[in-house]
Amino acid sequence: MTAGALLASIGNVGLLACAALTTAGVIAYAWRARGGEHGAWWRSPFGLHLMGFMAAFALVLDQSAAWLLSAGSVLVPASPLRPDWFAWERTLSFAVLIPAVLAWRLWIIIRPPSRLGACNGQVPQGPRRRDRRGPGRRPGGVPVRQLGGPGDRGADRAGRLPHPQRATVMWGNWYWPAGLCVLSALFVPPELFALLTNPANTLSDYCWRELGVSRAMEISAHGAAWWASLVAWLLFVAVITAHIWWRQA
Repeated sequence: MTAGALLASIGNVGLLACAALTTAGVIAYAWRARGGEHGAWWRSPFGLHLMGFMAAFALVLDQSAAWLLSAGSVLVPASPLRPDWFAWERTLSFAVLIPAVLAWRLWIIIRPPSRLGACNGQVPQGPRRRDRRGPGRRPGGVPVRQLGGPGDRGADRAGRLPHPQRATVMWGNWYWPAGLCVLSALFVPPELFALLTNPANTLSDYCWRELGVSRAMEISAHGAAWWASLVAWLLFVAVITAHIWWRQA
């Protein structure tokens, strides 16, 4: 085995580790951040962005990992490329740097820090100044248990702190019905037109061509893309069903 083949093999193994770590991060975040003290991840723009960001990385890495595993190309017997600086940079990135960061993020999701800049139950503020609220106020910060509660009415009126009775709807009740109507208006007419004129232009026929599906096809003959799409669809259906109809996930 040449030096180039060894570096390529180590980089491929590191890519598999990155795919496993980022997929585990998506699953852990979806499970750990489904409620509790900070609310569900889908109820805030930051939570939605973070889930979409991690899912995009997982999709790219999982597709590459699926191709390496299905093609049997994880271990490279020979490489036509020289072990130049790019080969070393790729190996160092996928085998050391990226897995370390992904593992760090997974650890933070599973075991979040108990303190985020807080000290002795107080929110840190700027330099101390003369307390204008009387001697009963603790200097240097506001007790965390009073944030947004009856003891901090000024901040609650200003809308700076969350109140348990304040509505948490982000987009309004019209968002999802309007979005579903627009999606249906964009999908149903072209699909009906394709069914009436040329069935080869339908969504199902497109999926069959891309996934290489034919009639009376053995289950073992399907490729990695078919299995990946099937698993993703089943997970989506299971999560949506449990979440909407049973409110479990």
